[in-house]
Amino acid sequence: QFDATDQQDRVLHYTERFIEGWMRRIYLREGITLLIEKTYHHDRLLLNVSEFWQALTWYFILSGKQKSIRFPSCKGANFSLPQRRFFLHGTNLTDLYIDDYADTGPCLSVSIFVWPKALRSFVSDPSGELPPALKHLIRPRGSACYKRAGETSPIMYALLQQILQCP
Repeated sequence: QFDATDQQDRVLHYTERFIEGWMRRIYLREGITLLIEKTYHHDRLLLNVSEFWQALTWYFILSGKQKSIRFPSCKGANFSLPQRRFFLHGTNLTDLYIDDYADTGPCLSVSIFVWPKALRSFVSDPSGELPPALKHLIRPRGSACYKRAGETSPIMYALLQQILQCP
């Protein structure tokens, strides 16, 4: 349920030639943002993105058409994301990358952004160090970014549905 009076909950409506729908950005707490998009693509859409991402990012496609993410500077770093797949990238994503919405039709996606400070507040030891299993996700500027795509497990899918249906 969108609350227009909540400054931490914003909705942007797309009414463009190539895409219709909406994007909802919810600031859950400092350093954690939830993004839900429900879109309809009228034509193939290529987005060239050259931003510096400081957040750890999970991107889930729950339903709809396929999206591809290509990293021209990284040989073999192309990810195809049909429904029920996810893409994860760590901090320091400085590559130019291309979002390729090759198919037309509806798409429902959920993205979760977690900044390093917020992640450390949950899982670091008293000195602020991350556990060894998570260190590869947070890298200093100038080093390669961690990238991974995979299947959305039934448990992950159920949690995403709970997020979408949360009152």
